[in-house]
Amino acid sequence: MRQEEKHKSNNNCKIYEGDYPFYTPFLRTILNIFVFLIGSYIIFSEFGLLAYAAYLAYCLIAFFYLMSNRCARCYYHGKLCSTGIGKVAGIYKKDTVNKFVKGQWQNIFLFLVPFIPFVTLIVLIILKFTWHRLFLLLLLFGVVSLTLLEHLTLGCTHCYEGHHCITHYVVNRKGK
Repeated sequence: MRQEEKHKSNNNCKIYEGDYPFYTPFLRTILNIFVFLIGSYIIFSEFGLLAYAAYLAYCLIAFFYLMSNRCARCYYHGKLCSTGIGKVAGIYKKDTVNKFVKGQWQNIFLFLVPFIPFVTLIVLIILKFTWHRLFLLLLLFGVVSLTLLEHLTLGCTHCYEGHHCITHYVVNRKGK
């Protein structure tokens, strides 16, 4: 075992002090791409190119804002974290305070990425039901659910900062 793969014991669960194993950020990235693609398709197909451009701009702004603020404060800054973004965030100067949880409210920006198309579809289904819209709603719901499941089981459970995070109320982290 490499030195950077040391871990703390937490309910017999490995806490990664170095890089996460490659499969965790790979799976998260695939799921996040699907969420974005489904959301983009919904916005584009229902409202056209201008709305899609606005949605894309929002997603990019939210991503870079969070990477420069939250990720810069994270223990995994410059490392392969559960999302894989920690490595990319290494382009920003690290905030040595390591108060990743300080800005947890900023997660609202990420939650809006699937929430905007989700709510849009619900409203559109109420206004005019189509099986296509219902299928897209269920597909988006399914992929977001898988993303949350992956986040809580492979990401949060093994996170070095998990004992400071609001997810420790959801994930079984006894003793923290």
